Amino acid sequence: MSVVGGAQGAGQDLSVIPDEVRAVGRSVAGLAASLRSALDSVGVEVEGLASGAWSGAAATAFAQGWRETQSSGGAIIDVLTKMAEKLGVAAQAYEVQDTDNAAQTSSLSLP
Repeated sequence: MSVVGGAQGAGQDLSVIPDEVRAVGRSVAGLAASLRSALDSVGVEVEGLASGAWSGAAATAFAQGWRETQSSGGAIIDVLTKMAEKLGVAAQAYEVQDTDNAAQTSSLSLP
């Protein structure tokens, strides 16, 4: 599918293959799931370590760093999940637009 840009993109074409956009979305969703699994797995290990006999300044500093890591990792996973969803929506929108353009072209009254 090609979409010709407006005034700023005059003369430039955008070519989109919706199935490939969906494939990228699935890949991003898979990455988010893998990161979630890894973060959860490490979380179990850290929880075991933190709930043990380890205490003191080093344990406190580590716990703070781990909380920041969990929070940041969760934010990255959320963004990747939203990106994957938006790629799916974009692929669908391009297909709808392509179908509409094809219908308009086929309805031209040509001699």
